[in-house]
Amino acid sequence: MRGYGDAGGADLFFGSVEAIDGGFYFLGRSESFGQGDVDAIVMKTDSVGDPVWTTNFGTTNFNEAFVSAWEGPDGSLYVFGHQTVRTGRENMLLVKFTSAGQVVWHKKIGDANSGFDEQARTLLARDNYLYLIGTTQGTDSMDRDNGYILKFDLDGNNIWANAYGTNGREQYRDASISANGNFKCVGTIKLDPSLEWGDAMVSEVDSAGNLIWMKAFGTSEIEWLDTGTELSDGSIIGAGFRITNGQRDYFVVRTTATGGLLWAKSYGGPGEDRCYNLKELPNGNIACAGISNSFGTGDQNVFLLIIDPQGAIVKAVTYGGTMDETAFHLTVTSDQALLMSGWSDSPSLSQGLNDFMAIKVAISGASDKICPNQLVTGLVQDSVIQVVQDSGGYRKAVYMEQPLMPDNQGITLNEKTVCLRVTSIEDPAFSSLTIYPNPAKHALQVALPETSFGRIHYEIIDLAGKVVLSAEAPRLAGNLQIPIGHLSSGMYLLQMKDQDGQTWSSQWIKE
Repeated sequence: MRGYGDAGGADLFFGSVEAIDGGFYFLGRSESFGQGDVDAIVMKTDSVGDPVWTTNFGTTNFNEAFVSAWEGPDGSLYVFGHQTVRTGRENMLLVKFTSAGQVVWHKKIGDANSGFDEQARTLLARDNYLYLIGTTQGTDSMDRDNGYILKFDLDGNNIWANAYGTNGREQYRDASISANGNFKCVGTIKLDPSLEWGDAMVSEVDSAGNLIWMKAFGTSEIEWLDTGTELSDGSIIGAGFRITNGQRDYFVVRTTATGGLLWAKSYGGPGEDRCYNLKELPNGNIACAGISNSFGTGDQNVFLLIIDPQGAIVKAVTYGGTMDETAFHLTVTSDQALLMSGWSDSPSLSQGLNDFMAIKVAISGASDKICPNQLVTGLVQDSVIQVVQDSGGYRKAVYMEQPLMPDNQGITLNEKTVCLRVTSIEDPAFSSLTIYPNPAKHALQVALPETSFGRIHYEIIDLAGKVVLSAEAPRLAGNLQIPIGHLSSGMYLLQMKDQDGQTWSSQWIKE
């Protein structure tokens, strides 16, 4: 656990990337270093977090920040970020650095002085092209947002730029590139002008920049996705927060490759909890990093949640000191560890109001070092929970909390017990079906909803989004039997629609 910075002002890391030589690049903004009030910053460290060089990028009239980066095969670093003008609007920035931190060229995208807003989120690379993911906002009376993807070559020349959305407001907050070159994007969508924001949104764009589909998931509450990716099985997962009665919880939604809802859940405690970044782990689990003031020692601590592909909790742990910490980004490193980057103002790591912070933790032990029901004493290298089901919709999680320390010596673990509230959330466009047995081997028995009318059309969809079975059936005694013996083992989604257009959906497993 490392802190970087000085007492000059707030210094925040927004992202990181592992370098080819085993070190790390950290990206962010700084009030302590640079020419303007706030300058973008890149810090290169070695493999144990010792700084190698630091460079800033900025002007005296604007505020700049870097949020995402990609290292080219020749060691050049391409960094994506934004520039804020006095009106509060943003331009996108794309900057190329040498491996030693010198600027090669930089591009400004947008014209914030004229009222447009280009918000930077994620830099992706494929086949020697760069793709910038973010949001563009126009100047009409509705001040609408649209998702935004731009394609550049490695010399900084723009090839195409497309916006995606409706008459409402949409933001692309994160994206990944599929094997076929398509983009799987996550974010948020607002169709009801009376709401502050609306629902979680998942979208697919083809490699030429054409929108294929865009789908929303949510309830009457507010759901928001800050981060997401395509998983190795082709499904899509996104995370952020859900507001219920004014309180934020971690929110995670998983869909098929074509946006069919598999499950959606929120995780939290009595305070504010929000996931900023997630990654798929080598074992198929998903790690979510963000903040919590429900648990921990300070007002707000880093919160790491690891779940399995079905949303069950594997591990939950906070990292923090006596005051505030935030993790904005998560990197899975080549030595099977998690690198979280953000900021801290706890005295053990910070010299000022907020200082850069990086935490590296081992992934190993998430499944083979389960703590017993009683609290464990002494030093351990990995903090793992055992989850037990409790009445009232809570999961009790026993975990050890690791305070931030200014050196690399052994750290005594404070032991805590917390309750994570876990709530399953259904897309309002769908109602769940009763399916049994589940898992099933030869046939599914489906209890049809009492509100269904007339003939039923049903589809079975695999995780890649492919319809593997499609048929119609009359409504017989409220039950339907579907033969599934010919299907391969795995997880599927059953969707049904009656002739009134009502739709139902449920996830099930084929043995």
